[in-house]
Formats: sequence, C-alpha cells, structure tokens
Amino acid sequence: MVRFCLIFLCLITCLVSPPVSPAFARIVSFSAVIPDVPLVPGTVELEDQGVSFDKPGGRVAESVVDMADVSKAFVLWFYRQSLPQFGWTAQADGDFAREGEVLSLVFEPEEAPSFFRIVIKPR
Repeated sequence: MVRFCLIFLCLITCLVSPPVSPAFARIVSFSAVIPDVPLVPGTVELEDQGVSFDKPGGRVAESVVDMADVSKAFVLWFYRQSLPQFGWTAQADGDFAREGEVLSLVFEPEEAPSFFRIVIKPR
C-alpha cells in the first residue's frame, strides 16, 4: 500500500508540475508577436515589425528582435536551453520542430548581427 501511495504521489506531482520552472518564468519575458516563445534576456522585440497569422496549412509568424549587447552565441545557447521546455526539439540544421511547425533563428547581418528574426512556419 505504501508503495502504491508513493507511486501515486509521484504521478500526481509530475502531472501538476509546471513544464517551465517558476524561476525561469519570472526572469524571462515572452514575445508579444509569438506568445509561446521566450525572449533572450537583454534583447528587445520590435513589435511593430512582427507578423503572425494562421493559414489552413498552419501558423506563420515572425518576430524581429534587437540583440542590443547580447552575442549571437548567447542567443543560440539560450534557445537551445529554453525551447525544449516548450516542446521544441532541436534539429540537425539548427532549427527547432514542434507539432508540424519549424522555428528558425535568422541573424541579420550574418556577420556581426545586430538583429535576429524568430520565424515559425508549417513543416
């Protein structure tokens, strides 16, 4: 009986635990254009340059982010660490995939970027 209670308690704990740690949720803001994607701390989203719409084949969204003083390496590290917590799986080409969608990070300009775009398209 004790064993059953422990297993039941563990199961309930896993089901009601948030998928993202509360500490992470407090320090990270989320995109206004793509609300289920976090923004890298220290960056600024240019909301007026973003677009988002649904089409029969899936969602298409793009958010433009000013990198400020944040490095490309840190942006890549941040998304490799955070996106899996939201169900995204890293792909070999550097993109992320989730439920029929692909998320890409596009840096502009490629050398010494000052902006990056978060682009979501159907697979």
